[in-house]
Amino acid sequence: MSITLKNKLITTSIKLYPKLLVIFVGIVVFLVADNYLAGNIQSLFINISAALISIPIIFIVYEIWHEKSQKKLNESVYSYAQNEMSVALQEIKEQMRFFIDGAFVYFEDGDIVIHDDIENLKLKMNENAKILYTEDGDPYQKKYQLEHFEDTEETASDIYSFEKDTIVEVIHDARYLSYQLIDLEVYTNLKKLESLLNNSFIMERLDDEKTQIIVHLVEVMKMLESFIENHDDLFLRTSINIQGFDIQVEEKSIYDLFYVEKENKNTVYQQHLDSKLFMENFDEKDLLNVYILNPDYCIIFGDLVHEVLSCVKDWIDSGDGVYVDYSTARIGVL
Repeated sequence: MSITLKNKLITTSIKLYPKLLVIFVGIVVFLVADNYLAGNIQSLFINISAALISIPIIFIVYEIWHEKSQKKLNESVYSYAQNEMSVALQEIKEQMRFFIDGAFVYFEDGDIVIHDDIENLKLKMNENAKILYTEDGDPYQKKYQLEHFEDTEETASDIYSFEKDTIVEVIHDARYLSYQLIDLEVYTNLKKLESLLNNSFIMERLDDEKTQIIVHLVEVMKMLESFIENHDDLFLRTSINIQGFDIQVEEKSIYDLFYVEKENKNTVYQQHLDSKLFMENFDEKDLLNVYILNPDYCIIFGDLVHEVLSCVKDWIDSGDGVYVDYSTARIGVL
């Protein structure tokens, strides 16, 4: 039995339990009156039992009808509320992907080959994954034009398929750039989720199952935030070098991360990966320092990341995997 179905059954049973208990009492009263009482007393208790049985049934039928009619009447508002939550969960999912993929989170599966020589990692981008431009200046990638692209897409790794032990192993082997860790925090996503949780307009339009998922996710995110904030040695500096990344300062305090390929010290290809605004100045080389997760914390940290992803997966299983991000005019799938 899935966690989502289990939660739904628990929620339904909690809501029905008082009414079913009253119905049960009504049945007991009727049986006692029918077998052990007579005359006016019997009639009185039979009438009482009829009321005890019929009234809860009326309320149960009314609640089912009311819930369905309200959803139908407020379908657009209901969809908006769910969509806002899905957008927030998408951002949280991407942050968990960063914890799992580390420095390679900027690439899709199969885009790069990593030549690992212990202390020296060299990246090589697949030619079909490189961004090219048409005569009109529109960007494209050859990989999306390949006939077998749909097959390769199906074999791409699923972030929700990781078991706890697997996530711990992956995070243990992950490599992170200092550029990524400078502003590492889950506070922003947590506060956005909490603001939605405190928004009565949105929460009143979510059913009990989805509300439970969000509440549990907030709890786990708070634990993750506390864990990061209280462990200054969560990430450890290494002597590892990753060839293929480059930092360029576009404007004051704005640092751009690029993937770069060079031949004879000349740049033959570069691709913009990310931009960050830092409140203080950094040496570009220092931002390319490589870190690993402290092995002492891998199990706890991996468990928290896995639990966050489980909450997002439960949300998808409840029927809300597609979202529209109106701020970027983008339709996506969790």
